[in-house]
Amino acid sequence: MFTHTTAVGSGEVKPQARRLARRRVTMTFGIWLLAIAFSATGTVGAEPATTDLTEMSLEQLMDIRVYAAARREQKTSEVASSVTIITSQEIRDYGWRTLADVLNTVPGLYATYDRAYHYIGVRGFSRSGDYNSRILVLLNGTRVNEPIYDNGGVGNDAIVCLDMVERIEVVRGSATSFYGNNALLAVVNVITVDDVDAHGGSAVAEYGSFATRRGFVAVGYRLPSGPDIRVSASRADSRGQDLYFPEFDAPETNHGLAEDMDRERHAELLARLTWGDLACQFSWVDRVKRAPAAAFGVRFNARGTQDEDARTTGSLTYGRDVARGVNLQAMLSRGTYGYEGCFVMGVSEAQDGSELSLNQDHAWAAWWGADLKASTTLLPRNRITVGYEYRENSRLEQSNFDRGAEAVNFEHGRAAIATGLYFEDEVVLADWAHLLAGMRYDLIGISDDEQLSPRTALLLTSSKGGTLKLLYGEAFRSPNPFELYYNDGNYSSKANPDLDQETIRTYEIVVDQRLNEWMYGSAAVFSYTIEDLISQTLDPGDGLLQYNNTGRAEADGTELSLRCQFPGNVAGAASYSYTDACDSRTRAWLNNSPRRLGRLRLAGPLAGTKLRGGVELLHEGVRRTLSGGNTEASTIANANVVWTDSTGDYELSLTVYNFLDRTFGYPGGEEHSQDEIPADRRSFRVRGSRRF
Repeated sequence: MFTHTTAVGSGEVKPQARRLARRRVTMTFGIWLLAIAFSATGTVGAEPATTDLTEMSLEQLMDIRVYAAARREQKTSEVASSVTIITSQEIRDYGWRTLADVLNTVPGLYATYDRAYHYIGVRGFSRSGDYNSRILVLLNGTRVNEPIYDNGGVGNDAIVCLDMVERIEVVRGSATSFYGNNALLAVVNVITVDDVDAHGGSAVAEYGSFATRRGFVAVGYRLPSGPDIRVSASRADSRGQDLYFPEFDAPETNHGLAEDMDRERHAELLARLTWGDLACQFSWVDRVKRAPAAAFGVRFNARGTQDEDARTTGSLTYGRDVARGVNLQAMLSRGTYGYEGCFVMGVSEAQDGSELSLNQDHAWAAWWGADLKASTTLLPRNRITVGYEYRENSRLEQSNFDRGAEAVNFEHGRAAIATGLYFEDEVVLADWAHLLAGMRYDLIGISDDEQLSPRTALLLTSSKGGTLKLLYGEAFRSPNPFELYYNDGNYSSKANPDLDQETIRTYEIVVDQRLNEWMYGSAAVFSYTIEDLISQTLDPGDGLLQYNNTGRAEADGTELSLRCQFPGNVAGAASYSYTDACDSRTRAWLNNSPRRLGRLRLAGPLAGTKLRGGVELLHEGVRRTLSGGNTEASTIANANVVWTDSTGDYELSLTVYNFLDRTFGYPGGEEHSQDEIPADRRSFRVRGSRRF
């Protein structure tokens, strides 16, 4: 049975209870403010207006409003960050399947897949043992990251499928001054479809390599003088593929062949209701994945080893213009997260080899939050924004035990509260010059960390469609309960309750320039310094994994990107990134940090208006592995063809991934015996959809 203590039996119930009681006073004040905001109607800034993105000109695309950078809608030229917008049309043109596929095309971002989870690196940072905790994921402005591992989910464990996506906003650079914890390197805001002008829905059926099958259905309806309702659901399963790992090439481990160990199934549900300025949403995802890489010392090729993740999020948003130039926005949110890991560790000798020895992980989190933000333009040439956040993690539970054993290896449970206050002032120095200055104060209950995070930016615009952005920011990430307290009975891991938070200072210069009526370019130069970087390390004394503050890391780099929208509905994008990320003391190149990234894609009609094709090339330089070796540089080509009937109601597509059949891999983590995890070779997907 879990108790709300720092560790089971630690005797810290009363001190934490007193802290929770003091912070509930702050919560009460915040709820009172929320009640004021809910008392009238107005405009909800957290719910960006739906836009038809399929037939937009380049000028219109560059004028899409971005919410994620400053928690309010802005033109891209007004955003004090490097920002990339991915539209639903691009998702269709290139056959992207997951949020990880999308993010892997963004300048400076790259994906890693260890056959269990997808991870996203940002500008040279993708640390072993990090479950995407340095990226904040939002769903229509609502925080998705759960509080045990701080994972937002970017693979098939993501909270929403791409069929429901209207656009995705990717803001690179620290955004802690608005969002607090986890917004260290990037913020990703997924905006879903709100096609309230048309009743009916759509259905999708897919089949692909490795016996992958998926179905999706969405329905929507507008009630007379009432709410607009949209509900979607999907389910998929895949047999996966048999994978060869030379590190396990021995008779007792099936000669290194993991058979039937790559299976996966997942299901998703999303419901949204909008009624005037009120928006309510609920999302759920459940995913089960077998783990073929035999991480954490588990028995190789044992089919009982698997991970299951289940996540729910819900939110209610509302707002009002209380007076001319004064706007209030409010949000209530609720979420849960559950994880069950089953690991086959060996064969029980007591049963003469007839019974497997199973180790199990359990994690459960439940939380709710309240957010209030006010902005005013009453002062001449000033836009002032103030906000308050309250988040109560009412359950943070972790345990590890051997099935059938009386003793529990590890059990930990507690509650924690996080609060944040932020302020920003945007000063119009001239029609062509804006100065932004902001500050946020955070108190993180799980580690009792306090942090001030400042941000400042100078934006200069020209009459020829160009913007120069000079940016500075500081951000932080507090260690999560998994990094602080987890151990598995000395199988592979041990705790480190003395972890400190990591902090980052960022300097960036961004130039956005419209080159002509068809092309828009962007260039960025950045420099990052992370202090007390949290990394998973192997203790040579006992051979156990542990999270530690490993000192300082630096990253310097540049990003160049070009976006094109030609006549005849031909569109494309190209980018090149160079990042040098290293340890400040030793100047050693960081693991899993490709210096060079190149992206190129082009889509357009192939035969009239019914047939459309898209091709993309993804180049990555070598990555350093934990053993000191390097992965091979790779260039992966994907191709997609889409046929649409004359009514637009029927669509059929064929996508071939890695159609040149290149062999490449990703660096393994500290938990792996493999130095490199193999990626997928050539595969395909056939997809049919119908609107009704």
